[in-house]
Parts: sequence; structure tokens; C-alpha cells
Amino acid sequence: WSGTFPSREEFDIYSVTPGNTTLQDIFTDFDEISNAANLFIEAVAAAPSDGFPDELKASLQGEARFARALAYFHLTQGWVNVPLVLEGTRSVDESIFVTPNSRSEIYDQIEEDLQFAADNIDVSESLGMTPQAAQALHARVALYRGNFSQALDLAEAVLDGTDVSSLPYLQDVIFQIEYNTTDGNSLAFFFGPDVLNGRYSIHPSDELLAAYEDGDLRRDLSIDTLSTGVPYGIKYNDFNTASGSQSDPIRIIRFGEVALIAAEAAARNGDFDAAEGYLNQVRTRAGLDAIDDLDDDNLNDVILQERFVELAMEGGHRLWDARRLGVAEELFGALYEGCDDRWPYPTREIDRNPNLEQNEACNG
Repeated sequence: WSGTFPSREEFDIYSVTPGNTTLQDIFTDFDEISNAANLFIEAVAAAPSDGFPDELKASLQGEARFARALAYFHLTQGWVNVPLVLEGTRSVDESIFVTPNSRSEIYDQIEEDLQFAADNIDVSESLGMTPQAAQALHARVALYRGNFSQALDLAEAVLDGTDVSSLPYLQDVIFQIEYNTTDGNSLAFFFGPDVLNGRYSIHPSDELLAAYEDGDLRRDLSIDTLSTGVPYGIKYNDFNTASGSQSDPIRIIRFGEVALIAAEAAARNGDFDAAEGYLNQVRTRAGLDAIDDLDDDNLNDVILQERFVELAMEGGHRLWDARRLGVAEELFGALYEGCDDRWPYPTREIDRNPNLEQNEACNG
């Protein structure tokens, strides 16, 4: 973080308070996505069948359930236990006073939604989601849950024999959210330096800059340096003159991540030869030497390193990985006791839902 908004500085120093407005907006955004999905699912179910065959209904509902699963994935990564609401909210009454569900319950619903999406989305009718994308996200969730055999099966189904080393880096997209200059985003604006009409609120950390091995081709495809020596991220590089009008896509999941899911899952199951095969597809593409000594002792370090440089600046992967592998405190420092693995619930959510109690350790 190198910006001026105090609410975002709290994320940089790992001291996010319940009153943080950015935290509040993120929670609300994902909550709105899930509610829109619920309303859409119900509207499709209620639509007349004449001219609207059941297969098309199921495909459209599959896309909505894909979106709902993605929203709840982000919510549970941020807050662990959150209210799981599967009916559309149409009015303000006591029905919205819901209690949080456990992460296990949330993951169960995410997996059910993604399986439905994989089974029912018709690509010819799709607005962008695909069965392959649903399987890829399902593989990620299975890995995070520690269901390694399932994660490996799903990842291998997505890869379907594809050698990731043959797919250009960052062009190996399975699912992304697309934008244009009319309906754009502000990512390049926040990553870019002022000479490129940017705000430079986010920049590559010293830890990231030091993480790339000599000769790693991903470094120059992810980070550039001005003549002044200032490093800036270029994964979002439509440096348009107007904030909010950039056309960069947000990459949700790529084949590179799926190969790393397969590698980790195979290794957790004790098949280090298969794990090295998937891992080295990613490393070969990056111009790096193969790893041939993967074992239980170095597995976590290798996985953390490779995912760090492969997925840098593409979302919350670094924090999610540190939390799920139990090294967040080691990497980022101790936070509030009992609150290192989650954000606090926003104050606004606590105020308007009497059944939502703040984790005391997250009160700042």
C-alpha cells in the first residue's frame, strides 16, 4: 500500500478494525452478489415453461449458483463464519436477522452450487461461466478443505492432459470478469504510477520483488520499473487517462493455478513424482529449472513460493495460503489474539443484525 486512504492502510498493516469503510463495502458487495443470485434463481424457477425449456432454466441457474459460490468463497476467506442465505431478500424485516453459519456449512453449499453449475451450464447459452470454470473453482475449494484426492481428481479433469508449459502466462485463463472502457474498472489506475496517469496506491512489496528467482520470466510479465527505479504492477496495464475506464479483466482462475492445485494435492497424498510433474510444468513455462527433491519437509515452502510468484497481484491468494497453511503470523506478524484468521464483521452489519455477534478478539 502506498496510497492515502487510511481505511486501506489498515489492510497493509494487518490491523483492520470493525469500523473500516473499505471492509464494510467489500462485505456488502459480496452480500449483494449472493442476494442477486438468489433472486435470479427464484425468478428463473418461477418463469413459465413455454419457450423456456428446463435445460435452459438449469443452465441459467447454474451460472447464478456459480456467482453465488464465488461470492461465498470470498466471504468465508475473509470472515470464516458468515450468514448463509439461500433465499432472495425482498424486504426489511426480522427475516434478515440471520446468524452466521460455520465455514464447513458454507463450503458444503459452495461445493453443491459448483457441482450444479458444472452439471448444468450450457456453454452455448452461457454469459461467461463454464462447466470447466466451475470444476476449477471446485478444485480450489477441495484443496482448501483438505480433501486432496477430490482436489486432484477435479484439477486433472480440468487440465484433461493439458501441459501448462505450452500455455502463455496470463493467457491461460479459465474464467475472468471482463471489462471495457465504457464499463471499466480502476485497477490499472491504482497500480499505475502518476506518470502513467495512475494513483500508485498499490505496488509490489519488497518481499515479492525478492521472491522471483533469477531468470523467472513471470517477473517482467508482472512488474515493470520506471527509469526512476519505481516498481509497479503491470498485470492490469490499461493505463487509460480516466480512472474507472480501464478494460483490464479480473482473472478469477487460470490453468497455472489448477496445475499448482494438482501438484499440492498429489504431494499431500504422497505422490511426489506426480506433484513434481505438475509443479514443473509451471516452472518450465517460467524459464526455471525443474524441482526434483520435493518431499514432506520442503512441501509447504515450495508451494508457498510457487503460488506467491505465479499468482501475485491476482487476488487474495497470498493471504489465503498463509492462513490455510498456518503461517500467517510468521509471515505477517501477530495480530489480535484469536483474530489472525479472519476480518472483523463490519460495525454496520453488527448494528443492523442483532444475531451477528462480533468476535471479541476482532474488536481492535
